[in-house]
Amino acid sequence: MTIIAIDPGVTTGIAIRDSTDQLHTTIVHRQKDLWAIIDKHEPYHVVYEEFKTPGHISKDGLHTVRLIGAIECYCYTKGIRTILQHPSERRGWLFPAKNMLKASGKKFLEHEIDALAHLLLYEDRVQRGVLDDMMKLRRTNHIEEILQHV
Repeated sequence: MTIIAIDPGVTTGIAIRDSTDQLHTTIVHRQKDLWAIIDKHEPYHVVYEEFKTPGHISKDGLHTVRLIGAIECYCYTKGIRTILQHPSERRGWLFPAKNMLKASGKKFLEHEIDALAHLLLYEDRVQRGVLDDMMKLRRTNHIEEILQHV
């Protein structure tokens, strides 16, 4: 079962736990590259970070908001369940994620650390059996509801 975690933005971080239990991280700058990764790996779930803003939104922030909507729509059309996680929830997983990437010897960017932290958080929630209960308490993919009114 493959899981993809995404830290969306102008530079989008991606962490993948593939069906052979191998871990991969990368970044992309173009949406079509993100879609190609999702298509190639056929994930069971796509975990992505919600966007938060204290007020005004920058050009890059607006790009991130649009990308999140595109991720939700793309996954809906492919029948992939999306798992929304808040930025603050990954905090406890940043240090382990960074250490894992350092140990791999691979050069990496902060966006890859963020994506991997979201993947590790997701895996912890699955292991503890709390993922589904947590997802009931937050906004999930509303694309189906939106499409019913089109």
